[in-house]
Amino acid sequence: MYLPSETATTGTNFWLRPGVLVGLSALFFPTIAGSSGDKAAYLPDHAISQAGAYYQDISKFVVNSIEYILVRLGEILQKYPAVAKQVSDARIFSVKLPALVARPLVWSDGETEVALEWINHEKHAIVTFEGDGEFGYAMRETDRFVPGKVVGQANAGPPDDLLRYFRQI
Repeated sequence: MYLPSETATTGTNFWLRPGVLVGLSALFFPTIAGSSGDKAAYLPDHAISQAGAYYQDISKFVVNSIEYILVRLGEILQKYPAVAKQVSDARIFSVKLPALVARPLVWSDGETEVALEWINHEKHAIVTFEGDGEFGYAMRETDRFVPGKVVGQANAGPPDDLLRYFRQI
């Protein structure tokens, strides 16, 4: 997965792919994408179709994925009040995530565990909370899951090895 360009933080919503600059405005207004001076630059048809094909990947990123996680945790808490401590730990952890982290699956078994799970092709990371202020995590490497190097503390946020892995998702 390619990470959004730095310009994404400025609100221009541009995404870089090898050989293709994809902007949401370019998807809807191809005649003005890349305009310079009084001449409008047109995106070739194959670039527009590539942009559409990559739209699904792009939609995994949200400007504020942390807000998305917090909303999902609120929904889980309403449905499963028994996991209140786990949701609290997951919220504390979530606000310390990098701003442009991919949007995870957020789920709970309803009794003992809340999890954040990032899946992208062969990359897969999971962080689980059991309500004790700590979290466990594992990352898929090649054909197996490798446990995290440390026992995570929710109030400390993601450890370095997990942050490095997030850059690959």
